[in-house]
Amino acid sequence: MLFCSIKHYGGHMKNRLVVASDIEYTLELRDFGYEVLARVLGELGKKLYAGLSGFDDVLGLFPDALTDERLKTLSVDYVPGTTPLLILPFVAAFCEFNRNIVEDLAEITDLRINRGVPELVRGLQDDGAHVVLISSACDAFARRSASVLNLPYWYASNTMRFGEPDLRIKKELRDLAIEIARLPHIEFKEDKLTRSEENSSRIREFEGAFLHLGEYVDLEVMVRAAMGGRRKVGALNHALQYAVGQFGAPLEGGMMSHVVYWGDSITDEYVLREVSRQGGLAVSVNGNAFALANADVAVVSKNLGCLRPLAVKFAELGKSGLLAHITDNSNSFAEEGVFVNDRNPALRILSGKMRGDLKGEKAIIN
Repeated sequence: MLFCSIKHYGGHMKNRLVVASDIEYTLELRDFGYEVLARVLGELGKKLYAGLSGFDDVLGLFPDALTDERLKTLSVDYVPGTTPLLILPFVAAFCEFNRNIVEDLAEITDLRINRGVPELVRGLQDDGAHVVLISSACDAFARRSASVLNLPYWYASNTMRFGEPDLRIKKELRDLAIEIARLPHIEFKEDKLTRSEENSSRIREFEGAFLHLGEYVDLEVMVRAAMGGRRKVGALNHALQYAVGQFGAPLEGGMMSHVVYWGDSITDEYVLREVSRQGGLAVSVNGNAFALANADVAVVSKNLGCLRPLAVKFAELGKSGLLAHITDNSNSFAEEGVFVNDRNPALRILSGKMRGDLKGEKAIIN
């Protein structure tokens, strides 16, 4: 997520403002984990990622669908968006051993930064912004994004390091990857798990494969290393404390009420909800059902330049004033792809279509 503390805007921003944003499919048109597996394994990697991602959603959102007691216990600390870490043992198994393989892949992956984002970041920095990157991607990819966007501070999932696996373990992990890639995908309908005997059978197959993965890696350590869900709220709170130090004065009226958060997916669900609940502005940016369910405003656009003036208006008018301003000028805001989130099904369809266009394929649940 991108985090910006704005002291002023054009000399007339009176209120200190904090802006935070998820990065994958918000600021950039990339899913780094998917890109890595697709690059290393081709079509097999794409199928493997889709399968792991679906089970990631079950562990993070629908633990009642699990049957194995060990996995039920693991799900207590599980956060959605752990998939980028789940792929790492398979990357190690299919690549020639290299302790820096994730860093190397991060360096050669095209970031595909979204339209308007470089100008958005520079504009915020010109306004005296303090900028921090927070992402559920592996740290190497977050570091690369931070460097390209000139962001000096960042939070991300902690990449697990592996010792050199022996040939037997590498072969068994390769076989497991092929097994998972061939499993029928777990079915969802928008943000709901399909409840059927057939889908339950698919979940049990993934449970077995996941437990098999646990024979080679410490799943508990992996789960704790992920930056997603509730941990993004913790990261934002940590960044807010840093911002207070930079401002040299407290943020009056509670810190979250000075926050604008941009998110698009399940990894942003908790932080969008918390920002909105405490008086900040929660913005879904080309978001899926999880983002829209917790957002005050929805942005549906391929050009994110509209986010800067939206943040400025929030600082000027406050949340209720901004929402009234958008409502009173709904036609002009709609032309920019900005809408008050009234939970209208049409808005959900519009945002989902844009999300699918940006991803270039059917968007998976997270």
